[in-house]
Amino acid sequence: MERYLIDNNIISKYFSENFSIEMMSFLAEVIDNKPNISVITQIEALSWISPAKEKENVIKSFISEYEVYGITDEIATISVKIRRSKKN
Repeated sequence: MERYLIDNNIISKYFSENFSIEMMSFLAEVIDNKPNISVITQIEALSWISPAKEKENVIKSFISEYEVYGITDEIATISVKIRRSKKN
């Protein structure tokens, strides 16, 4: 299976079981194959405030198992251009 780069929306919905059964099955396979995350996803996931410490610990544990990619100035510049071009 290919390795994926997943974002915080996927992580959040996965842990909330907020996908169809088929999608949950697919994501379980993706997660078992150690997807990549960006430093932005890491920040977003860890910024989520939950009164339940066990949920926070699950997210911390989840993130610690994956490679976290930082961003360069070049990636940031390209990302800004893409986002601006998609806003109407």
